[in-house]
Amino acid sequence: MKQAGVYTILNLITGRCYVGSSLNVPKRLQYHLSQLNNGKHANAPLLADWVRYGTKAFSWNQVELCATRDEAIAAEQRHIDSTPNLYNMARRAGSGPRDGYRASDEAKRKMSEAMKGRPKSDAHRAAISAARKGTSNPAHAEKLRGRKHSPEHCAKIAAGNTGKTHTEAHKEYMRQLMTGRDVTWAASISAAKRGIPWSQLRRDRFNAKHA
Repeated sequence: MKQAGVYTILNLITGRCYVGSSLNVPKRLQYHLSQLNNGKHANAPLLADWVRYGTKAFSWNQVELCATRDEAIAAEQRHIDSTPNLYNMARRAGSGPRDGYRASDEAKRKMSEAMKGRPKSDAHRAAISAARKGTSNPAHAEKLRGRKHSPEHCAKIAAGNTGKTHTEAHKEYMRQLMTGRDVTWAASISAAKRGIPWSQLRRDRFNAKHA
């Protein structure tokens, strides 16, 4: 249910707070949660504390209901002005993207080009890794269990992997990973499949790889 108004994301340990407004507060809070869990939130201090303290250290609240966007922005500004310890980088309400804003294809292309080749820092990688831990979705995994790719999808995957090789570092990692492991199961699988004719798709993939 859409609810316009002002919301806060409060760090219960430090008392620091993020204040925002939206025409659809529940949806906006869900967006913040998704960005934080995936290590992609644009507010670096908030993301860092999310990783450091964990999800249970934060309280999510809609603190004021509003009828229009202008009312929501005015209310957000009042809360920003009255909150001393803020995560907000901008102290002017309404300075961010509008609700429902979608970048054009040209803007997306420019952003993609700007990010290509830009390495992530070790701290950024660690934040993403920590934020994603424990965020698996059992319901989604159950939904996908048993689903098979179409022949067209398999062909696209095969084409995308054609010519790819593992780096020496990756090969060494795999050797160390398998050292000392019982791999007798591999022989049993091989024996069970012996004599089974290849499908035409498998033949095409093999021929494309070794052409």
